[in-house]
Amino acid sequence: MFTRYLHLIRELGKSFGVQDLTPDEDGACALEVGEQLLLLRFNEKTEEAVLLCHLDYMPDEPDSVLYRRLLDHNGSPDGLEYSLVLDPDARSIQLLRSVNVRAQDGASFLALLEHTGREATKWAEDIGAYLDSLENQSPAPDPAAGSQESP
Repeated sequence: MFTRYLHLIRELGKSFGVQDLTPDEDGACALEVGEQLLLLRFNEKTEEAVLLCHLDYMPDEPDSVLYRRLLDHNGSPDGLEYSLVLDPDARSIQLLRSVNVRAQDGASFLALLEHTGREATKWAEDIGAYLDSLENQSPAPDPAAGSQESP
């Protein structure tokens, strides 16, 4: 099955103008698809190509609203197509998709990667806008500080 994955990677390379695209010894390679860098890796146990895309960095403080949005997506019908995951070691929010390579030809694999790149861009923009809005919020006044009026 790894041979099938290699064939698909070479087909992708031709589509992107990279004639000799081959994965490294671990079966990994990276492609820029639209505005996103997608990492592809072959999972021999499941015979799937695993696509991973960094969307943004996790906020310094845990954010229940953001995490709820990610969980809600993963529990939705779209969540069957791809998942939004947290990598605490890299402090990264990522889009993860697994694809059975048996069911793919070069054109369908390219279409799938392009679609994944578009979805990743939408999520990266949405998450980035949300995180920016958190940074732009002024901190709430400290109720313990009380009024500082002079008599």
